Amino acid sequence: MKVVYLQQKWTVGGPWKSFNYDDLSTKEILSTQLSKAGHPFEMILLFESDVRLIDCYVPPMWLQQQMSRKEYRQAIQKYTSGVVEAYDFFSDDDEVWNNCDVVITEDPFLVNIEHLKQKWPDKLYCTFRSEHGDSMQWENHYDLLFNHALGYGEVKVLGDYKHNLTEVMDSKNIENKYKVGSVVYYPYPRDPKKIREAFDCINKTHINFDYRTVTFLSTGQDDVAYEDEYFEKIETIADSLKMKCVEVSEKVKEPFMVTYPMESDSLEYYENLAKSKYYVSVSNRLGQGLVDAVSCNAISIGHINSPNHKVLCHPECLIKEDLTKIDEKYITKMIMLIEKSEKLQKDILEYQNKQLIKHFVDYPKNMIKQLLKLKRGEKV
Repeated sequence: MKVVYLQQKWTVGGPWKSFNYDDLSTKEILSTQLSKAGHPFEMILLFESDVRLIDCYVPPMWLQQQMSRKEYRQAIQKYTSGVVEAYDFFSDDDEVWNNCDVVITEDPFLVNIEHLKQKWPDKLYCTFRSEHGDSMQWENHYDLLFNHALGYGEVKVLGDYKHNLTEVMDSKNIENKYKVGSVVYYPYPRDPKKIREAFDCINKTHINFDYRTVTFLSTGQDDVAYEDEYFEKIETIADSLKMKCVEVSEKVKEPFMVTYPMESDSLEYYENLAKSKYYVSVSNRLGQGLVDAVSCNAISIGHINSPNHKVLCHPECLIKEDLTKIDEKYITKMIMLIEKSEKLQKDILEYQNKQLIKHFVDYPKNMIKQLLKLKRGEKV
């Protein structure tokens, strides 16, 4: 199964250049992501996807807002490379397009989707929203709309699938749960094997806090701008545990992590996760950063309000208390209890890895393979 990942030029969340998967190493692929370092990086690794940036502008709401910023436009123009014209790529003469089985786009920007489906009917056309609430009319014309929000924020697009998450994400008998044309639960896929081969995820020396957790511990809110003074409480926790703490990236202070001029900190982001023994995220969000941390084999502490945390966190690492009761003393005590037991630490990592493989590796691979067969009329 060959997958191609498509992104329009003006989108910042994924690679900023076109490339063939076989031409780059894991770290080189990561370095193509100049803004946000997480998804779709590991999805590209898992599916060994070729990547193409398409020269077009079909903006969802968030992109319309960002394009009003001069530095945003300057950064995209300066740092993107290998951008291809749509009429050159969507052709039998293009080897990557001609050989792909599955097409995944970040945001449903293929306004020619009906033409593509008619001319190349054996391909499975999939899309997802880069921002959870930004719908676009063309998403209804794709074969699949991936919903990575997993119920976060009372998203209304899940239809009959909005019930028990574990049940929905079970890849057994998938043909009875999904059909081509569905909106499907689709947590961002991961490839922890390739991550742990590329980065040293064994020598653990640090504690790492999601930047929204840093702001939350000082302000009681997770949606306010980060300030350097908020880090004092993190240093207090690290001192109590006699551990080093990972500094908050300068990138999070920039709108959509884009400014001009700019440099990528994607490698630094994963290097910091790799050396982290603990990762803490208690902000009331979707929880994608914690999934990055689990992929790097960090003991990860989260909150039951986050759908990704509920799936991945060991019961001893999943906070059920009201957010108002969580402070630096609470987190310090929690980690100290884990530190006292090497057996518990081992159990936590085994649990996390089992959940990660089941829900973020096997499930997305199996689902796409099965639905591709369904579309082609093959026996599942």
